[in-house]
Amino acid sequence: MMKIVIKLLTLLFIFQVSLSVQASGKWVNKKKTLPMLECTNRDLLNIIDSIFIQDRYCPYYSDSLWLSIMILHYPNRNEDLQLTFETGLESKKNIFFAIKPIGYFKMAKHICFIYFNMPESLFSMTKKKHIFYYKEYAPPKRLKKGEIPLIISSDDDSFSNWIYDFDGKKFKLLERYLCR
Repeated sequence: MMKIVIKLLTLLFIFQVSLSVQASGKWVNKKKTLPMLECTNRDLLNIIDSIFIQDRYCPYYSDSLWLSIMILHYPNRNEDLQLTFETGLESKKNIFFAIKPIGYFKMAKHICFIYFNMPESLFSMTKKKHIFYYKEYAPPKRLKKGEIPLIISSDDDSFSNWIYDFDGKKFKLLERYLCR
C-alpha cells in the first residue's frame, strides 16, 4: 500500500517538475470542460473542511486554495477505496490538469478536483459544466530518442497531503503531511 502511495506522490512530483519553466519548449494554451459534482457524503465534506482549516496555518494558504482528491479502488482489500488529498495554489493549475481530472466541486472559494474514480456513494453529477483554462508544456519536436529537455523549476512546491481508506461506511486516516 505504501509503495502505491509513494509512486503516486512521485508521479505528482514528476508532473510538477516537467510542467515547470523549461528552456527549450513552449507552453500551449488548453481548455478542459469538467462536470460539476455534488459531494453527497457528510463525512467526506467534514474531512475536506478539516483539511482547509488545518492548511490555514501553512505559509502558502489562500482562500482560493485548490484540492486534488485521487480516488483509487482496491477490490481485493478490506477497504474498497483509498483517497489521497493534496492542496495546491491555483497558480499550479497546470499540474492539476496534467493528471486529467474527471470532475470538480466547489467548497466556499476552494475548488476540489476528482481523479481516477467517482464513486456514487460519495458524489453525484449535476447538470452544470465549467470550462477551465490552463497551459500544457510542449517539448520541442526535435528531441532525440531518450533525450530529456533541461528543466528549470520556479514553482512553489508547498503542499499538504492526507491519505484515507474508505470501506464504504467510514473513513480511516492513514497519513498526514502538513505544510510541506
